[in-house]
Parts: sequence; structure tokens; C-alpha cells
Amino acid sequence: MLYPLWRLALCCWLLGACLTAQAAPFKDSMAQRTLACAGCHGPQGRSGPDGYYPRLAGKPAGYLYNQLVDLQHYVGTEQRPDRSGAEL
Repeated sequence: MLYPLWRLALCCWLLGACLTAQAAPFKDSMAQRTLACAGCHGPQGRSGPDGYYPRLAGKPAGYLYNQLVDLQHYVGTEQRPDRSGAEL
């Protein structure tokens, strides 16, 4: 009975050691935060040559904040926010 518990404890310890050893330290900087956006919008936020993704560089902070809030709210749903004012 002691052998399976010892084996389980050893496996949990090894798993924990592996997970903590592979985790890279997170540096809370603006460059780190914008990595998720840079994949599509480019490293400078100027979009790509095809123009598929909108330009982020030069946009007002309030506009970008509202876009991110809308994206967070509607992610995973079929409904998208409509800011055209058509419902008024």
C-alpha cells in the first residue's frame, strides 16, 4: 500500500519541478504586453502590407481601450459590436 502512494508523490514532485523549471520569468513591460497584438498588427502597430488588419499606431488610447473591451465581451460569440449607429 505504501509503494503506490510513494510513487504518486514522486510523480507529483517531478511534474511540479518540470513545470516550474520551464516557466520563463514574466517581465511586465509594454513590449511584453503588446506581443499578442504584434502577431497580426506588426511590431510597430502599422499593420501588414496586405492591409487586412487595421493600423493601431497613432490611434487614441480611449479608442483602443473600447475596442479591447468589446473584443473581450464578444469573444466566442457570433454577435459582434456594431458601432455604426444603425440601431439608433
